[in-house]
Amino acid sequence: MQREYGPVSVLCALAIMGSGLLSAAPVRAAAHHAIPVRCTKRNVATGTVSFPYWRFPGNLSPYRYSGEDFVLLPAMFDDLFDWDKNGKLVPVMASQIPTRANGGVRDGGKTVIIHLRVGLRWSNGSQITSANIKFGLKVDKLPASGPNCLGTCNVIHGVDTRGPYTAVFHLNRPFAPFAAEALPTLWPTSWPGGWKRGDAKAAARKIGLDKSFNFLSSHYPTNGPYQVAKVVKGKYIELRPMRFYSTLSCGAAIAHLVMRYVPDETNVYGTLVTGKTDFTYAPPTDLGLIQQHLGSLHLDIQPALQVQVNKNADWIPLYYHPFVAIDNGRIANFSISSSTIAQWGVQ
Repeated sequence: MQREYGPVSVLCALAIMGSGLLSAAPVRAAAHHAIPVRCTKRNVATGTVSFPYWRFPGNLSPYRYSGEDFVLLPAMFDDLFDWDKNGKLVPVMASQIPTRANGGVRDGGKTVIIHLRVGLRWSNGSQITSANIKFGLKVDKLPASGPNCLGTCNVIHGVDTRGPYTAVFHLNRPFAPFAAEALPTLWPTSWPGGWKRGDAKAAARKIGLDKSFNFLSSHYPTNGPYQVAKVVKGKYIELRPMRFYSTLSCGAAIAHLVMRYVPDETNVYGTLVTGKTDFTYAPPTDLGLIQQHLGSLHLDIQPALQVQVNKNADWIPLYYHPFVAIDNGRIANFSISSSTIAQWGVQ
């Protein structure tokens, strides 16, 4: 299921900004020598970027995240597709957008074929394949996961795999925003200390119900550019590059990505002025607070629309309300422009 995140999903953009196109060699482990190599050279991550948040996450499971948790998930997990700044659906883990013209949409929209990029990896180095899509659908449909498919991927009757990189979805009915909002979460078919191969029930219980399986370290299954490296409860959470990442770049660009806890929400912008943090966002309702620091901060006000589809009770948010991307100038050292921050902030 496509996850909906707030404006701090700019973290995803940090994985590719300041880095070249795919050209880096992933760190190889002997057990994964047969996985196709996407890169011949890894990016060298540098520097630290921190941002404030007024709630401290207690769990980063995609099945159990709440308001205080969602700000980090876009850095830890990729989706098959995502929206760009113009409201256009673009492939991320998938290699192309399925359409009737390329054969990806058939049978009047009841069959959708999705091709994965070749050589993607989980955080333990194992390959991401179409089997992870099929397994993820089983997990998402189980009650222990929520069920995570409720109102979205429950439109899927079943999925077949054609080789390691192709998944064929059979839908109960045509569903226009399927690729954007109704795909299952990808999960590895097995995970050490989590579930045995093919045991979807155990995976759903572990990810959805086991509070100790909290994704607050690098020992959990993730596929995004960053992983949690250190947690100091009540103070900060530090993310570092996931060493096998090669989806949109050959490794993340930022060496240390830090969420700093600010218990007083009204002091969030003050932490930028004092240099304790580098970047944040603000809804329009906070413009009054921002005005107190206009002389010290860079603002990028990004207009946005909210588009919804109301068919068969399926409401699909596309863009959120306008927001303000804010930084104190230090983030410019990483070649991340205000327009880029704004672009990823609306997703």
